[in-house]
Parts: sequence; C-alpha cells; structure tokens
Amino acid sequence: MLGTIGITPEIGLAFATPVLQRVVPGHEQAGPELARAVRAAQARDGGVAVSNAGGWQSRPDLWTWPGPALDWYRAAVDDAVRRISALPQQVADLTAVEVDYEASAWANVNRAGDYNRIHIHPTAHWAVVYYVETGAADPARPGSGQIELFDPRPLALTSRQPDYGFGRGLAFDPAPGMLLLFPAWLQHMVHPYTGEAERITIAANVTLLGGRHSGLG
Repeated sequence: MLGTIGITPEIGLAFATPVLQRVVPGHEQAGPELARAVRAAQARDGGVAVSNAGGWQSRPDLWTWPGPALDWYRAAVDDAVRRISALPQQVADLTAVEVDYEASAWANVNRAGDYNRIHIHPTAHWAVVYYVETGAADPARPGSGQIELFDPRPLALTSRQPDYGFGRGLAFDPAPGMLLLFPAWLQHMVHPYTGEAERITIAANVTLLGGRHSGLG
C-alpha cells in the first residue's frame, strides 16, 4: 500500500505523521557551552517576538554561530534529518543517506509564565526542537513547559477512540539533551513554563533541497 507504514502484513498506518524523539549522546558535555553562547547572545540583543509570549528569542542566525558546541548541535540535527529521511525506505545505514537541505535556527529562553502560542513553520519541511536546559520542574504542575503536537486531522475530533489517540494531542516532557523533529506543518505549542530556573531551547527550520538514498536508485 503506497504511502503507508506496515505494522502487520494486513495492517498499515495510512496518513501517518512521523515524529522523531531522542536524547542526543554527548549532550552533557555540549550543554554548558551552548548555554553560555545563548546567554551571551541574550546579553547583546533584545531578541525578537514571533510565537513566543514572554521569554527571549534570538534572531534566526544561530545555525551560523561558531564554536565546538555549535558544531556538535549542527551534527545532531543532521543526524536527525538523516534518520527521518531514511524512514520511508527503511535504510539502516545512515551513511548511505544523502540529503541536501538548508537550515536556520534560533535560541529561546523561557522563565516562569512564558509560553509559545499554537503555530506552524510554513516555510520549512521539518521543525526541530532541542533542549539545552530544562530548569527546575514544578511538581504541582506536571504539564509545565510541555511541548504539544496536535492531530492534523480535524475530522478525527468527531470520533475519539482512546486506543488510537484520534483527535488528541501528543505532549512531551522536556529533558536535557532531548531532540524532537516533526513536520513543520504540524501545529504545536509550548505550555506555560512554571519552573524557577531558566529553560533554554534551540529551534530550527529544515528546508529540503533534494536528496537520495545511495543504492536505492
């Protein structure tokens, strides 16, 4: 069945929306330098306002920032793009995956009460969120600062089936080093953060320019 992901010989997932979630190896070493770079940029620049309600958002030039930790971050995003690009053909060897893309990235610093409104990234193919620091969790607010992805099928709301999650959002509890990649057209938001320490994230837009999977024609 074209356009489906097989579960059994008789059942496939049609209209499936791929979401990549992983904790990137090496984040413990790269995190402090990334945090310093973000705070230094925040000290120099008042930032911009886009989907953020409160907090600070850098200009979208982080992809070009210099430094070993930024090189590490770019490699982590590249790895995620290769992983998601390999999915349709079930390619196990990521070195065989060639994908041409452009990327832009920006940093976010949230404090208590800050959040991001529901939005999409209309000029990109993939959206990426990476968690540098997640701050101190508020035990009284388990949903504090969660990022939520919304079911893109509006008619699914008319027939909720809990076993399948039709019409429900998909929420993630942030953790240091966690990276999420999902289609940029997927509506998402960040719930109000209620922790005491700052939360630092890096978001990126990835726009595909072409590509191929070596050996697959």
